[in-house]
Amino acid sequence: MVQASPGYILVGADVDAQELWIAAVLRDAHFAGMHGCTAFGWMTLQGRKSRGTDLHSKRAATVGITREHTKVFNDGCTYGAGQPFAERLLMQFNHWLTRQEAAEKVQQMYAVTKGLRRYRLLDEGEWLVTELDLPVDRMEDGLVSLQNLRRIQSEASRKSQWKKWEVVAEQAWMGDTESEMFNKLESIAMSDTPRNPVLGRCISRPLEPSAVQGEFMTRHVN
Repeated sequence: MVQASPGYILVGADVDAQELWIAAVLRDAHFAGMHGCTAFGWMTLQGRKSRGTDLHSKRAATVGITREHTKVFNDGCTYGAGQPFAERLLMQFNHWLTRQEAAEKVQQMYAVTKGLRRYRLLDEGEWLVTELDLPVDRMEDGLVSLQNLRRIQSEASRKSQWKKWEVVAEQAWMGDTESEMFNKLESIAMSDTPRNPVLGRCISRPLEPSAVQGEFMTRHVN
């Protein structure tokens, strides 16, 4: 039997829970500066596995998979893995699911966690909207949906002999329980010199955004 030396105690740690808690602290600091001020932060503080109110249990109930499987999904989601990864994972855990059913469940999961992508246009994008007289629905802060973005790009390309236009200044997740957390993680990952917010350490220079042009988002967040 392993015993602690006099004056010491052994402490068990759930690494998955620790990573989610750190992400929650970042999100709360970014949102309002108080731990527990968001739904995600509140679940890490007050959620209980025994009551089914912790984050893993809530997500498991949303999609209809076991809590242990959800922990794997949560890790991938937190580190920026996309929907194709989540679909493959879900089908691996539930062999009876068709690809379409898996896609629908993953879309449901992302909709109630990450939210939906919204985009801020560059000046060139705003010029195209005005010049082409395109109807665009905007959020209160001026962001546009993916549907509107594709319409702008499609019309601009069609009317300029299929020239490719760069119209996006930035993108953000909006509208659900964990949107702010993902925005904060991605803003750190895509900064000029990504640093660990606690230790202040940088990632490897070959992986800096200036070198990889926005690729390897999952590696940056990790």
